[in-house]
Amino acid sequence: MRTAKTLGVVVLLFALTTLGFEASARGAGHRGRPGPAGTAPGVSAFAEKLGLDAQTLAQIEVIEDEGRTESRALRLRLKVLNAELRELLGGEEPDEARVMSKADTIGELETKGRKIRLRRMIRVRALLTPDQRDKLVRIHAKRKLRAKRKHDGAPDSRRSGSGR
Repeated sequence: MRTAKTLGVVVLLFALTTLGFEASARGAGHRGRPGPAGTAPGVSAFAEKLGLDAQTLAQIEVIEDEGRTESRALRLRLKVLNAELRELLGGEEPDEARVMSKADTIGELETKGRKIRLRRMIRVRALLTPDQRDKLVRIHAKRKLRAKRKHDGAPDSRRSGSGR
């Protein structure tokens, strides 16, 4: 009974880890969606729509570049750790303590990645005016809606000539 329960936990952990690794291997951006060069577009991609001046844009690009560099190193480390976890789980009788320890390490790094994204978002938003923040919220809402429609199989209104 205990062996079956342990095996069930190991299989579930393996499945979740594999899904996380797949997203990481694809170079997933925000919420697992691939973006340009493997990342979701930053605020600088919407500079014109937001009416950013050159100085603010330069500051935002520095923040985004620092965050991308930090995130890239973290993703590479997570790739290695997930491969190690799969190797541990692939054994005939996985050592539960080692598997759980590796899972804890992966979880800590995933949390660190989320904090990097949040810190970057807070720092960028601090540079925007209230009007620019509102515009950015609307831009992201439109992108989210388009992504949902695409996922659900609905045509993209930008391509059909309607909308806007």
